[in-house]
Amino acid sequence: MELHLSAHRAVIQFSLRIYTAALLELAYSQGFSLHEKTIGIIGVGNVGTKVWHKAEALGLRVLLNDPPLERQGSIFPLRSLDELMEADIVTLHIPLTRTGSMQRIIF
Repeated sequence: MELHLSAHRAVIQFSLRIYTAALLELAYSQGFSLHEKTIGIIGVGNVGTKVWHKAEALGLRVLLNDPPLERQGSIFPLRSLDELMEADIVTLHIPLTRTGSMQRIIF
C-alpha cells in the first residue's frame, strides 16, 4: 500500500511539473505573460489545490469552483461557474461521472 501511495504522489508531482511547463510554454509561444492573468480551477481537491498554489506562485490570479465542496461549507473563496468562464485559462480537476447531480457540470 505504501508503494502505491508513493507512486501516486510521484505521478501527481510529475503531472504538476508538466502542467507548469505547459503553461509557461503556452505563454512564451503566444507572446504573453502569465503574470496577472486569471486561471479558473474547477475541482479543488488534491490536484486542484496543488495547481492553485503553483498558479499563485507563477503570478496568476486564481478563481476556484467546487460545487460539492461548496455544499459542505468550504473555507475556500469559491466562485460560480459563470465567473470562472471569464478567466483567461480554465482547468478541470474533477472526476468523470455519468450519474448524479454533477454529471453535466460543464457540457
